[in-house]
Amino acid sequence: MSMKNHSELMTVPVTMPSKVWGKLARIADRDGCKVRDLVATAVKRIIDADGVCAEDEAYRRAIDAVTRGWDDRTIAEQLRVPRVNVRAWREQAGMKACRLGYGEGPI
Repeated sequence: MSMKNHSELMTVPVTMPSKVWGKLARIADRDGCKVRDLVATAVKRIIDADGVCAEDEAYRRAIDAVTRGWDDRTIAEQLRVPRVNVRAWREQAGMKACRLGYGEGPI
């Protein structure tokens, strides 16, 4: 595997099915980011020293924020996680999206 070192960044080729790439591209377009950002965020969360604990805490806080009326975008910004994660967690919990700007209390 070839890798290029740019300071603290590594460039690594990734092979994935075109359908997966297409889904990632649609998510990235919708969320205003690049596929590489989605992949890098996912990988970072996997290898983060506190990955499991941090993931559980972000999930708990996100669901709590949805129950108090916060929208996905605001939750994602406050928790510093991709909006797609917040949406997935909310949908997994069977909750509907909230309107922008109607949340109460801290996230």
